[in-house]
Amino acid sequence: MLVKRLVVALLSTVIFSLVLAYMIYTPVSERHSNTWYDPFGAPVPTLLLITGLAYLLGGIPASLLIDKYVEKRIIKLPLYLSSGFIVGIITIISSFKTILLESLWYGIYGLVGSLIFFSIMSLFKIIN
Repeated sequence: MLVKRLVVALLSTVIFSLVLAYMIYTPVSERHSNTWYDPFGAPVPTLLLITGLAYLLGGIPASLLIDKYVEKRIIKLPLYLSSGFIVGIITIISSFKTILLESLWYGIYGLVGSLIFFSIMSLFKIIN
């Protein structure tokens, strides 16, 4: 059970990091002259580290707790989303060592990350 969650977390980390890198990337057609732009792959290692730690240290334990006590999938989804929101906020606060009201907006990234995790976990359950 834990091995499956680790595989799902690693796969979710890669997918979520690539989505975030795509959001950061500026296409060549939109670039201004005499301005430095990083290539697409430049933020990926940092994003893999941050999102990977969030999934491994926050997402997997939350997933284990939710799946242990909740049976219905319709109830699991809001719990996954709310735990992802909380893990996203905790990740930003612990990464940058600051607590601001704007940190709440980063909970949305955690919410999306938990949705990716929940979707891949549901696909694995359907396949098996």
